[in-house]
Amino acid sequence: QPVVVENRTGATGTICSDLVAKSAPDGYTLQLAHINSNAIGPLFNAKGRFDPVNDFTPIALIGITPQMLCHHPKHKFKDIPDFIRFAKANPGKLTYASSGVGSIQHIAAEAFKLQAGVDLMHVPFKGTGEAMAALISGDVDMTFSSTGSALPQVKGGKLTLLAVCSPKRLPNL
Repeated sequence: QPVVVENRTGATGTICSDLVAKSAPDGYTLQLAHINSNAIGPLFNAKGRFDPVNDFTPIALIGITPQMLCHHPKHKFKDIPDFIRFAKANPGKLTYASSGVGSIQHIAAEAFKLQAGVDLMHVPFKGTGEAMAALISGDVDMTFSSTGSALPQVKGGKLTLLAVCSPKRLPNL
């Protein structure tokens, strides 16, 4: 069966979710949804445009992708306590990138800020690609990002991994 793939980006994936929600329920329109597009986004930036529970029929869980706390190698943080010490000594100096306001990256960093008692400056981007490019270039200091986006950069030496947000330790990390 021929397939047409349309990459509808923006608003943490909710532009795509809105389009899919309004499509005919004929089985010909599918979405690879994620936490930003169908769980967080409807609460923040797509409020009322679609119902994340009733407008979709889930088919399968493809995977769970933990967030990774990564920083630019110009910083020499050896671990989370070292990072927190620096952030507390330099309030508001460290910046973090996200794929947009209300994204899982944004929420993860805000939760980290609250739990660690640090002040970090949020720099939202239009997507993960732009956020990662800014981090790799050193324009921002750190991010929480999915393993799919961050791991190749960590393995390539372009980013330094500090933590993986998962209930269990990942064996290869």
